[in-house]
Amino acid sequence: MACLPQITEGIKRKKDQHLVNYHKVLLAMLEMMFYIFLFLFHVVVPCQITITGNNNVSCCTDLEKTIRELESKVQSNALKAKVEALEGRIGMLEHGKSGLCGKKNLALHKKCGQSSYGEGHPSCGIGNNGNLHTYMHTIFYWKNGFWHGESNPYWWVDLENSCLIKQIRIYNRKDCCGFRLRNVEVTVGKSLSSMKLCGFYKGPAADGEIVNIYCRIQMIARYVKVMIKEKDTKDTFIHVNEIEVYSQ
Repeated sequence: MACLPQITEGIKRKKDQHLVNYHKVLLAMLEMMFYIFLFLFHVVVPCQITITGNNNVSCCTDLEKTIRELESKVQSNALKAKVEALEGRIGMLEHGKSGLCGKKNLALHKKCGQSSYGEGHPSCGIGNNGNLHTYMHTIFYWKNGFWHGESNPYWWVDLENSCLIKQIRIYNRKDCCGFRLRNVEVTVGKSLSSMKLCGFYKGPAADGEIVNIYCRIQMIARYVKVMIKEKDTKDTFIHVNEIEVYSQ
C-alpha cells in the first residue's frame, strides 16, 4: 500500500507528458498549415514587383488591386448617394421658396411629346387630357407574325413650372395587352437634356392596372419622361390611357 502514491504519481506524470506531446504535435501541424497557406497564396495569386529609379521595391498582388478597386467603388457609390441626398435637400429648399405646387395633377393638359406616333393616335395629348377612355400610342407595325414598335419608346410632359416631384401615376390600357407596360423608367429634370432617375417599375402590368411610381428621392423638376427601357422592338410601345404627375 505504501507504493500506491508513487504509482499514482507516475501515472499522472505520464499523462502530463502525453498531453505536452499532443500539444507539440498540434502546434507543429498548425505551423505547417500556415506555411502551406503562404506558399499557395504566393503561387496562386501572382505578384508583380516594381523597381523604381530610386531603388525602391514595391510588391502589389492582383488581390490587393482588386481590393483597392472595390474600395474605390464603395467610396464612389457613397459619394454619389450623399450628392443625391444633398440635391434632394436643396430641392426641398427651392420648393419652399417657390411655393407649393398643389395636390392636383400637374400634367393635365400640359405641353407634351413622345418618341413616335402610332397610326390613329396622332397626339401625345391623349395621354394627359383627363379622359380615361382613350389612350395614346407610340408607333406600331406588323412583322413576322408579331406586333413591333421601337427601342426605348417614351412620352414626356412639360409641367411649365419647377415643382417637387413625388409620384407618377399611369393608367394602363384597359381593353388589351396591358403586359406591354413593363421595364418603365421615369426620369425628371429641369430640362429634357438633363434628366435624373425618379423611379422604376418592372412589371408587367395587367389590363387597366393603375401603376404608381414614387421618386426615390424628392427632386425639383419641370419635365417628366416615361420610357420603356427595352431594345427588342417586339411588343415594345407605350399605349396608356393617362399619365398623371403629383407633387404631394
